[in-house]
Amino acid sequence: MDENEDQDGVRLHLAALLVDQEPGAALDHATHVLARRPDDVVALRIASAASRGLGDHGRAERYDRLISALGEPSPPEESDPAARPEGPAGGAVASPLAVGVETGEIDQFLADLLDDPAVAA
Repeated sequence: MDENEDQDGVRLHLAALLVDQEPGAALDHATHVLARRPDDVVALRIASAASRGLGDHGRAERYDRLISALGEPSPPEESDPAARPEGPAGGAVASPLAVGVETGEIDQFLADLLDDPAVAA
């Protein structure tokens, strides 16, 4: 995936889709965005969920503290561990829909991609 900051929305959408089955890949995408935008709450939530999925609960709690420090409420999945599904490593993970990923950026990216003659060929 490009290093372009304009692709961060797509990167986060992909991370949200991967968080349940491939938490390591999801965490890589989320931390890539966090390197440029450390206060991105969506990226922090995905990183927290992916860390839990990998069994790194300490790291997940640190992401949760950052989210709280930014004044954002925890999604229901984070406040009630029994309500979360379990990931591949046995850790509870949030649903991609719970992290608040917007689809407008993704839709525009896909429209631009499909209009690109290099891709259409």
